[in-house]
Amino acid sequence: MAWTIQDFGAIGEIVGGIGVIATLIYLAVQMKQNTKQLKSDSYQRHLDNHATQLRAVCLHPETVDVWVRGLAEYQALSAKDQMIFHGAIAGFVYAYFSNYRLFEDGVLQYDDYEMWERDLIRLLASEGGSQWWQEKKGAYWPDVVARLDALIAEKGATTPDVETYFNLKRSD
Repeated sequence: MAWTIQDFGAIGEIVGGIGVIATLIYLAVQMKQNTKQLKSDSYQRHLDNHATQLRAVCLHPETVDVWVRGLAEYQALSAKDQMIFHGAIAGFVYAYFSNYRLFEDGVLQYDDYEMWERDLIRLLASEGGSQWWQEKKGAYWPDVVARLDALIAEKGATTPDVETYFNLKRSD
């Protein structure tokens, strides 16, 4: 039997179909690997955020002092110290908001996200943190503010005071 041009065309279509299927499989594998890498990068940023915020507070003795006094009574701080305290605690709040969105999008698991939530609730439930939050929360996203307010109301009373939690001693 002699091959006709139509036979070669049919073979070409089969080979082309196999090529398309192979390309789709390759692209699916690449997309899966890319998604894993993006999640890994987001998770690393999550950890870096936490470390950066802690370093911002803990590296400078003046900031540690303002932090401890501010968590005890924000309103008693001088205007300069209120700015220092605001910069420190606002960094935690913004990092929390970022991680909340990553959690909502399925990038962070609950346990990873909950670490931020638990720590932020401890800060905002402190006497000074509560004073700061009541004064400044209007500057943040309403849905997340509502969530934090509900969590503070629910968990704030069971949260250990910040000095105990961070093992801080006030230096009066």
